[in-house]
Amino acid sequence: MKIVINLLLFITLFGINLPAQFSVDLDSFSVTANQIEKPILETGRSMSVISAEEIERLPVQTVEELLRYTAGVNLNARNNFGVQTDIGIRGSTFSQVIVLLDNVRINGPLTGHFNNNIPVSLHEIAHIEVLRGSAAAAYGADAVGGIIHIKTKTFTGNIVDNTTVEGELGVGSNTSSFTDFSATGGNDIIIVNATMKTSISEGEQHLNPNFLAGTDEDSLYNNYFNVRSYSLGAKARINNEWSWYARASFDDRDFSAKYFYTRSNFDESTERVQSKWLQTSLLHEGSQSSNNLTLALASTKDKFIFNPLFGFNQHETDQWSINYNHINHINSQLQIAAGIQSIYKTIESNDRGNHENLNYGAYLSADYNISDVWNISASIRGEQDENFGFELIPQINTAYQLKDWTIHASAGKSIRAADFTERFVSNLIPNLTPGRNVGNPDLEAERAWNYDLGFVYHGNRRVQWQGAAFYRASTNLIDFGLTNQSNISNLTNLQLGEDYFYANNVSAANTFGLETSIQSSGKVGSQGQVFSQISYTYLHTSNDSDEVSKYLANHPTHNFNLTLTYKFDAFSISASQFYLTRDTENAEAIDGEILSSYTVSNLKLQYNPFGEKLGFYLNATNIWDEEYQEILGARLPGRWFIFGAKFNM
Repeated sequence: MKIVINLLLFITLFGINLPAQFSVDLDSFSVTANQIEKPILETGRSMSVISAEEIERLPVQTVEELLRYTAGVNLNARNNFGVQTDIGIRGSTFSQVIVLLDNVRINGPLTGHFNNNIPVSLHEIAHIEVLRGSAAAAYGADAVGGIIHIKTKTFTGNIVDNTTVEGELGVGSNTSSFTDFSATGGNDIIIVNATMKTSISEGEQHLNPNFLAGTDEDSLYNNYFNVRSYSLGAKARINNEWSWYARASFDDRDFSAKYFYTRSNFDESTERVQSKWLQTSLLHEGSQSSNNLTLALASTKDKFIFNPLFGFNQHETDQWSINYNHINHINSQLQIAAGIQSIYKTIESNDRGNHENLNYGAYLSADYNISDVWNISASIRGEQDENFGFELIPQINTAYQLKDWTIHASAGKSIRAADFTERFVSNLIPNLTPGRNVGNPDLEAERAWNYDLGFVYHGNRRVQWQGAAFYRASTNLIDFGLTNQSNISNLTNLQLGEDYFYANNVSAANTFGLETSIQSSGKVGSQGQVFSQISYTYLHTSNDSDEVSKYLANHPTHNFNLTLTYKFDAFSISASQFYLTRDTENAEAIDGEILSSYTVSNLKLQYNPFGEKLGFYLNATNIWDEEYQEILGARLPGRWFIFGAKFNM
């Protein structure tokens, strides 16, 4: 693998003689950073775009694997292949990132651990926009670290008379199977898309630390998973300016959750999460204005069994949301956007109780081209939430074009209220065993100010270079810290003198970071093509509390990523590698160890004898069989091979 990477890097840097087309052209690609669609270089924000072409060529099976190679994104996986991964941006916690699918929040009210439960096939994704830094003024509470916006081909594409069936089937190590399927059909009035994605395996087998501790009779355990997602989308043309869009999705995942959330020797956890999303949108694109009205419902059922001897926890949540956005193109220099949003959340739970929460807000954004080279945008939002009352949230961004360079800067405020898990987890479980998470119903909302200064170089036809420095000052951050029962005054179900991971407001924390990425795309000889991306992120979080927290600073210090693809005729080879350094952590009782550094390498070989119509691939993930954990105790998979076929008809 090291030989392959060095060879591809040499070809990329020294062997390219003719430019090949970037999958995303930064000079012309438009994004919706502040609800106003603008060329990416004019947003004044640090942004990355992952295109459908990149998804196709990289050795990945899921969205979170794609995100791992994006500058500024920090992931903590409990298992791979889409089972469960905490997604952070710029050192944020997993609850401080908004994940959108076609303008609708994936985030549920139960916990941010489910933010990567994305119910759509990779083959249906048109592109993914990753916005780094506060976006709360335009998108609302929780956008502290940033936004991940997944846009599907049905939502973004034109309605044409076309039928396409594409996907892949794969089998691999540990009795695993993978499918990713998308079918689209329609005419010039309506287009309909159906997708299916599955990841199934009996998992790897490991020695059971609980057996050695005498708390379980089984000496071995398997980290099995069964993940299935289905989605149906449609877009219809009403007239030349108006269209209607709808999507219904269902996600069902059953998996071993051993040590996912606790460090207890009684932990024999399994979990079943079933989620459904319903969305309908009325879209208008006129010459002078545009409108978007969306109504959505997200429902989740979560059954969590900590230990079969202790029964189970069951939760049902509903989240209703309505959004209306209006954009007015005043003239060639000025655009105004305004919108309203309301989110109503409910939970029924045997361990958290029954609760509800109402949130609503309104925003106003203005985007002004001062000259051909200077753009400035500003947003203000008023948000009302039962947890924090009324809050004003401002944001300002600017971008300046300097020949082949774009210099950008931004500053903005963000806020996040505790979710139902942080406030109420385990509150109704009598005689709660030590070492488990326990909620705090008296939590205050988090608040933060984000500052960002960055650049984009886009003057070379074969190289694109981005970089930024950023700083986030936060107060009242919420985290689970190891706390003795004697210091918890608002709960009565704890064992005397025992320690628990108790949700609390850390008084303050500051995060400083640097990020950079370089993309290169070119030709080798007359037929070969090379694509590469190198990214690096540095993060440092300081906390003025001596309290040991569980998630607050659980991010890498140094994060280096490399992806390389070489294509020649019908053959292609893709290599990806990430190297991380982070704070070490140990828990011998559960065989838990977070290493100070680790390197994970993946490889994909593909042969397309019939062009895009049919191809065969071999994915090798973690080819050096690195043993590592990103959540203490949750062992991540070792070397894993997947052989499969791709088709496009």
